[in-house]
Amino acid sequence: MTTALMMPTLDAARGRVARAYELARARRALQSSLWVLPAVAVALALALAERRVEVALLGLVLVASVWLADWRGKEWGRALPAGLVGGLLTFGAAISGRWVMVDCCASGAGCSDWCVPACATAGGLVGLLTVLDAGRAANPLPRIATSASLSAMGGAMGCACIGYTGAGAMLIAMSLVLLPGGIWLVRRTLGVVPTP
Repeated sequence: MTTALMMPTLDAARGRVARAYELARARRALQSSLWVLPAVAVALALALAERRVEVALLGLVLVASVWLADWRGKEWGRALPAGLVGGLLTFGAAISGRWVMVDCCASGAGCSDWCVPACATAGGLVGLLTVLDAGRAANPLPRIATSASLSAMGGAMGCACIGYTGAGAMLIAMSLVLLPGGIWLVRRTLGVVPTP
């Protein structure tokens, strides 16, 4: 068989192999994203009736984001552990506020005493975790974007019981750490800041 006759056969085989590889990656990413569903179920169970739609939408976006990051791989996929741990930390802080202040979500009383500071503290810690994790990467931007977005979605699902105040406090605290840390990491990557 001549080379000219073999080329279409080789191209078809390469296409089948590439499709099989991407399908296997997509299946593996789907398995990873299913690990988020218990947190979504807990958030839906704890959310007030008027917040279930927001929690369900955040949960869908979170599952899709985990799938996309794992399927995409490289720095996006490497950010998943820090993003999921950060999401659990922010989610847990908000949920613990509900357990400590039993009527916090029902009446709104006491939210500023425990829930909002817990969300803000967790947001700051997650921002620090994200910067530290991204500092190990050659290209920190995908790591920061993935980790911070997953953490923010997890925290927002947990903070839904106290409304936008808790989620806002978490996002503000996270941003206060992420912005200077992210700028420093990008400058270090570009060679503007010397590596320690």
